[in-house]
Amino acid sequence: MTRIVLIDDDVLFRKGIKSCILNIPNFEFVGDLSVLDGLDRAEVLQPDMVVIDPYPNGRSGLEALRRMKASEPQIRCIVLTTAKSERDLLDALNAGADGYLLKDIQPADLSTSL
Repeated sequence: MTRIVLIDDDVLFRKGIKSCILNIPNFEFVGDLSVLDGLDRAEVLQPDMVVIDPYPNGRSGLEALRRMKASEPQIRCIVLTTAKSERDLLDALNAGADGYLLKDIQPADLSTSL
């Protein structure tokens, strides 16, 4: 069972993604957090995977991603964002992202991608 945490500042978006993840076999949804709360609480929840928006308020999510990978390198970090530029992709990968998905992904494709 893969334990998953979602980190995004948009509460409504988190609720929608949570309902998608709850329907994916072999995934256990263990938390949805804001970027501000994400680092401290994510470590307590001990996820196997974190899905994070790297650009909720500027670039604060990228910094959160860097710090999470530095302290917990075994956690798989998947970026879920609206940012489509090549520069954004490279910034996320350089920060330690293990994957990069766009928020316009179809729910069925989300389960396959994760």
